[in-house]
Amino acid sequence: MALIKCQNCGKNISDKANRCPHCDFSYVKENKKKPKIFIPIMVGIATFVLIMFAYMFLF
Repeated sequence: MALIKCQNCGKNISDKANRCPHCDFSYVKENKKKPKIFIPIMVGIATFVLIMFAYMFLF
């Protein structure tokens, strides 16, 4: 177990620590990746809206 300096407050902490006990800075990488379904859904909605507008004004 080695001591490292906290990136946030600069105090010594264990290299095994997940959080700094002094300032509560997190060293755990949280998996916050969202599924990449947002873009295809938005493209589908935009396409549907464009088709509806074209249908309303052309027919």
